[in-house]
Amino acid sequence: MTRRMQKILVIEDSNIIRMEVKLILEKHGFTVLELNNAEDLLKHIWRYYDVDLLILDITLPGMDGLTALQQLQHDQHFAYIPVIILTGLSDRDTVRRAIAAGAVNYIKKPFAREELLERVQHALGISPLEQNQPPLAIEDVVRLEINRARRAKTKITLLGLYLPPKLRSIDNSPQLFAAKDTIKSLIREIDSVFLTEQRNLLLILPFTGVEGITVVLDKLKSQLPMLKDEGILTVSATYPDDGETVHDLLNVLEKKRSSASNTSLPD
Repeated sequence: MTRRMQKILVIEDSNIIRMEVKLILEKHGFTVLELNNAEDLLKHIWRYYDVDLLILDITLPGMDGLTALQQLQHDQHFAYIPVIILTGLSDRDTVRRAIAAGAVNYIKKPFAREELLERVQHALGISPLEQNQPPLAIEDVVRLEINRARRAKTKITLLGLYLPPKLRSIDNSPQLFAAKDTIKSLIREIDSVFLTEQRNLLLILPFTGVEGITVVLDKLKSQLPMLKDEGILTVSATYPDDGETVHDLLNVLEKKRSSASNTSLPD
């Protein structure tokens, strides 16, 4: 069966940026509608009830994107349509307020084509393979998040959950995939979780420093008993504190894991 072309509404006052978004998305099979202000959406909102995703600029003439986002949450149709905010602002408070108001993700201007597509596919629940794009590897996602964190002057933390052999065994595969799915349902839309080639779990947490790791772990352990196993090693690496590149952060994770493993060995 042929998948319906999904419809995306882009509200951006810059003609250049709006056209760039339109060209990228249409090239990958999406139907794109355009507006240059939020008032036109709210005034004729019923015309856009069939859109699958809204990409909304924060800084707009007249009504700003945050105010529009808050009003959309009161509409029974738009309350269920995912919203990605598009912003040139670098302060994380603005992004946090947008996420709190109902946005599922954000894109910092200027953006890369791959970043836009990854965010859109994620919001729509589309596998990259459906868009004829290779799936993003762990390194690719970390690189995208580091670039965004660098521009926004925020932190990103990699949280590694290194499992004991009994949990990584082939026989335990159904439980591992179920655990990955459960973790994904518990973390934020902007977070990512991977099952690595070594069958460990890796979380990528934007806007999270060391102080936020305990909160995340407590939440996961309360809903996923498997993570309470004493044999699990939990280590983290934070940008920019522990490094400024993908390899820096992954190397720090491995060094911490190795050190923790050696420390836990009996004398």
